[in-house]
Amino acid sequence: MSYLTGGLDWHAEYVAVVADKDDALDLSGWVSVDNRSGASFPDATLQLVAGDIHRATPERRYGKGMAAQVEMLRAQDTAFGEEAFFEYHLYSLERPTTILDNETKQITLFPPARCSVKKLYEASPAAGGKVRVVLETRNSSDAGLGLPLPKGVVRVYKRDSRERLQFLGEDRIDHTPRDEKVRVSIGNAFDLVVERTELDMRRLGQRDREVDVKIEVRNRKETETATVVLQEDLYGYWTIRNCSHPYEQKSATRLEIPVTVRAGETATVLYTVRFTG
Repeated sequence: MSYLTGGLDWHAEYVAVVADKDDALDLSGWVSVDNRSGASFPDATLQLVAGDIHRATPERRYGKGMAAQVEMLRAQDTAFGEEAFFEYHLYSLERPTTILDNETKQITLFPPARCSVKKLYEASPAAGGKVRVVLETRNSSDAGLGLPLPKGVVRVYKRDSRERLQFLGEDRIDHTPRDEKVRVSIGNAFDLVVERTELDMRRLGQRDREVDVKIEVRNRKETETATVVLQEDLYGYWTIRNCSHPYEQKSATRLEIPVTVRAGETATVLYTVRFTG
């Protein structure tokens, strides 16, 4: 016998422990099942559906894009399996578990997996001088993962010189299929500063203009060379007339300039942008 209940909610959570050189991390995941249905489920087998599910009459206690089904039956296997199901992913806890009314139960989604990771520095100079720290990996078997990841919060830690875990930050990821990128923004870099200045603006007729921009990237770290990707959001019709550093136009509104700065040094980016129309 199966029940689909609006009082049973679940969400995924992840813990990532960054390696000493910031080039890998151990990622573990679990689900928290919250039972507010008014009933207890002894010896139940959980089946959790992850995806963006549309319901004609949504229940307030349902997590967006999640559904939970409890089957009141005995299971022989003890594995927690995952399978593609229609346009979603189904996670089946085949060993029986008891979920009491008004109880929140945590169940392991997968054991710790070592995966390679890149530490990126990104900044939006026009929005201020902060430099974001982003950890990026690919959800692939080559990188050490390759599992469909339900959306949830990723909490990131690293061991200090005394081997104690220290909290670095957290971010929320969306449903992530296999072989897609996973990006976790964990906060701002303390020792990296970006400062943007518009040096000059020239009118070129009634509708066109050119702007000269200077961006300083200051690396106050003691030993680490850092590459900061400057993300400039430019609107309307624009072209880069000249730039002191290699750049890439990522979209109609996004210019990216990677700048490498040695420890204790400052790099200066100069570019001219022309707006037309």
